[in-house]
Amino acid sequence: MSDYEFRYRLNTAPEKRTDGSGQVTHDIEVVFTEQGSGDPYAPVPDHHQTIMVPAADLLVILAMANDAAKVQAYKDLLVANRAGQAEPFDTAWIVAQMEVFMDENDQSALAAIEADAYITMDLGQTYPVTFSL
Repeated sequence: MSDYEFRYRLNTAPEKRTDGSGQVTHDIEVVFTEQGSGDPYAPVPDHHQTIMVPAADLLVILAMANDAAKVQAYKDLLVANRAGQAEPFDTAWIVAQMEVFMDENDQSALAAIEADAYITMDLGQTYPVTFSL
């Protein structure tokens, strides 16, 4: 199967919560490309999540000097607050598991293409195909 490069994408500007929670939301998804392909990054299916971080913690980071430590602190804040969200970020987003996930998707894609070829070419059918079981 293919080897992948994974990244994370912030899709929109961070948004305030208006529910009194003191949280700021970040619309994050995992994206991938095949290693060495030069293809643009594309979303990994079912790996999209809104991560909420405490506004007070974010403000502390934003007050830091603008350097690599600030960038890392922001990333660490996202990681620290990813658990307990709508998606199981802390387990389903582990690179090794995403590799398996993508390999399974590749296998599904191959099987779907081959099934279509069998139905349309070998059997000479056109869609929709009516059949009995």
